[in-house]
Amino acid sequence: MSDVVKVKTLTFNTGNSRKWNQLNRMFKVLGRQRGVIFVLKQKSKDYAEIDGTPLQVAAHKATVAGMSVIVEDTSLEVEGLPFKPTHIKWHMHELGAYLGRKAVFRSCVAVRFGFQAMVYVGEVKGTIVKPVETWSWKKKSLECWFRPQGTVCPLSAMGLEAGDKRSARFAAYSKMVTGVGYVLVPTIKMEAWKGAWQPTERATGEQEAGTEIGARRPSFPEEEDGELGGGDGELGDGDGELGNEEASPSGTSSSGTAVGVGTAIGSGAGTVQQAVQDRSRDTDR
Repeated sequence: MSDVVKVKTLTFNTGNSRKWNQLNRMFKVLGRQRGVIFVLKQKSKDYAEIDGTPLQVAAHKATVAGMSVIVEDTSLEVEGLPFKPTHIKWHMHELGAYLGRKAVFRSCVAVRFGFQAMVYVGEVKGTIVKPVETWSWKKKSLECWFRPQGTVCPLSAMGLEAGDKRSARFAAYSKMVTGVGYVLVPTIKMEAWKGAWQPTERATGEQEAGTEIGARRPSFPEEEDGELGGGDGELGDGDGELGNEEASPSGTSSSGTAVGVGTAIGSGAGTVQQAVQDRSRDTDR
């Protein structure tokens, strides 16, 4: 009899190729640790971002991405830096003036659950150092500038797997796959947000005309709200974990990018369990 492997399908919204490659590496490691094959699916929708706290930004992204779609927002808090941690992508070129300063690399991973977003926060403390570019990470990546506490080089210079394991993203996704350590944040619809908006990124580093910080954006159609089953504030098959699940013969999967292999755990082998229905209606900006 062949071994049975638990399979979990996860959908991510990201258009960043480096981040997507890193996700596949991370979930291969997490899959080995938990005895699961994670099948990763990618969406690439670009939405306007609110200019709020890291938790608010992540909750808003999860709201507009739709049910069961995983989103992530990265921020960097640097000692003495005069702008918000969520604005780091607009000020990466300024980090050279803050070498040696203490910093906190933060990743907020979120997924919508009914009228709330489950946000998993990963944080790593460290120092801003002279950037080290590699074929995987360029200067516009936080990994080049950030050295975690207790290490001698930035994340980019550690090697892919070693650097991944020390990143704030890995800390956040480790919480997500176990279903513990999340913060519940109310969903934030486009038309309900009364605050400012972040600028739109351009290849030149300039803002798109009419979208400076503080400019109002047109609202987007929203999917209908709905309650999801279970009543325990968690997604998945009832065990506090994320993802649509099915049992699969060892080493095989039906579709998507499969990462991570292990032996069967839990019950329900041979059945497909889907506790979350993706009812989002994606809209372009």
